[in-house]
Amino acid sequence: MSAMTCLGLVTRTIGDAVVPLAMQFVEGNIKVADWRSRKTAISVLGVILEGPSIDKLAPVVGLLMDKMEDPHMEVRGTATCTLGQVFELLHSPALDKRFFTNEDLPRIMAALSKRGKDLPEVSNEVCGAIYFLARGYDVPISSEVDQSKREISSELSPFLSGVIRALLSASELDKKTPFGLPASESAYGALIEVVRVSNMRDLEAVMAIIVLMPRIMRRLNIALDAKAISSDDKINKHDLQVLLCDVLHAIIKKLGNSLDPDKVRESARFMLLQFCRVLTCDSCTARDKAALAIGSLARAVGPTFLDHMPIFLQYYNVKLFSPIYLEVIGTIFHVLRDEILPYCDYMMDVLYKGLSKRALKPQILACFGEIALAIGKHFEEYHLKAVRKKLKEAANPRYYDEDKVDYGNQLIQGICKAYSGILRGINQKSGLKVAADLVKFIEAVSEDKDRGAEVTSDAVAVLDQFGFMAESWKNGLISELGR
Repeated sequence: MSAMTCLGLVTRTIGDAVVPLAMQFVEGNIKVADWRSRKTAISVLGVILEGPSIDKLAPVVGLLMDKMEDPHMEVRGTATCTLGQVFELLHSPALDKRFFTNEDLPRIMAALSKRGKDLPEVSNEVCGAIYFLARGYDVPISSEVDQSKREISSELSPFLSGVIRALLSASELDKKTPFGLPASESAYGALIEVVRVSNMRDLEAVMAIIVLMPRIMRRLNIALDAKAISSDDKINKHDLQVLLCDVLHAIIKKLGNSLDPDKVRESARFMLLQFCRVLTCDSCTARDKAALAIGSLARAVGPTFLDHMPIFLQYYNVKLFSPIYLEVIGTIFHVLRDEILPYCDYMMDVLYKGLSKRALKPQILACFGEIALAIGKHFEEYHLKAVRKKLKEAANPRYYDEDKVDYGNQLIQGICKAYSGILRGINQKSGLKVAADLVKFIEAVSEDKDRGAEVTSDAVAVLDQFGFMAESWKNGLISELGR
């Protein structure tokens, strides 16, 4: 281990000059009978990746793929792990030179797909390699990378079906113990990354993800129905629910913006039922993942989510509230807008009850702002009076423990977000009354010596918002006076 550490330091220092020296050792050991020597030779390849130029390291991929066929599991696993390191460090559309080309992909993908069915020790490394391979095709929207480099994610499209099959094989649920495979986490992480970077302008990619969706839904259903007796099984069951909700979230988001968004609408009811079942589990992480997936589902299916509101409302209660769940409530209001009015009174009543939960109060107050922004005049007509009262109560120092500075700051931030949404959602006549409340609130905040920097920033932001809205209201009032 010390020798490898030393070699890594030397490599980063002298760069290209280390490659012929290291390759001399690799070539002398990579084909010997002793599997430990072969494994060490491959490990050396992983150590020399940081420092030398891509041109000098070009032969590495071929050597690694050859050793992925080695008869010994340890050697195959090390070769696959090192290939993952190559993808992590040297594979990106942003690089001027690419470590491998489109012509190399068929062999790479064939090797990864084959090893995905290997022993768990190897298939787990395959999942990591696929994860970094896929991530290397990700180009942020704000990136300055040219359009031709953005389009290279299409290179993956012909291989998506095979890669997905390999990852599903690596994470196959055991009928007796569906919560216990070690490769599951890395396999599902790789699936999420593959889905995320897929080019939805390619029909091959769309079809591969459409086929994947029901398979993940089936697995989630199995996980929900399976009985977990031991404490370990209960933990693993929750972890599996988290992973499967994450994959479905990625699929919904991707297909919702694809050539064929109807596939999400066709499965929306069943997926919502599954996510709602997860909402009732004991794991707060799993519940949050399910809530996020519901929000993504609402955005993907749009106004037709109204058809599924009776199902969702069966799982709408204070006991299930969390900060993320409350954000999703805001999302649903924005998606449905006026269409949600038949359910609005009930949903607001539940939110009012939730204000009794101290930890949830900041997020519920912020949620009021999102609701006001979503339904505008209807909020103003039916709920503004009650919400103004709730905001005044929350702003009163006696309503929270002054010793809990962090909580006080969170509460103020929630109130700022509420006022910001309300001011943008209502008209000028009611807006002037709300503005008077806001000014009093900001005066109190300015006198609070314990306020955090985030609080000051949010207070300034909502005042800026008020200034912008006041200008708009002034023009509207002048127009009315001129009639």
